[in-house]
Amino acid sequence: MIADFGGGTSDFSVVRVGGPGGAQVLSTSGVAIAGDAFDARLVDHVVSPALGRGSTYEAELGRTMPVPPWLYSNLRRWHHLSFLRSPMTISGGSPLTPGGPAVGRANSHPTA
Repeated sequence: MIADFGGGTSDFSVVRVGGPGGAQVLSTSGVAIAGDAFDARLVDHVVSPALGRGSTYEAELGRTMPVPPWLYSNLRRWHHLSFLRSPMTISGGSPLTPGGPAVGRANSHPTA
């Protein structure tokens, strides 16, 4: 059996090696779970809930606001992680940054 764990799929082949015809592929198939797809599922089901997905925070003037879902969407994709260090996020424009409006006031009860 040969396995290839790629960026978005895991592919498998069963090959007979040797014999009169040399190598012979007996079977091949793949599943859409590996690499990036697997990482995204871990973020959705383990990391995001631990970081407060679905929770709320107290915004300016006492308003209760949901934590923006785009933060968790960006965690799913490794190439978006660097954008979480943007000036807007770092300056406190995001409720999940140090010094941002949610620090110390986030509510852990999910809104949905």
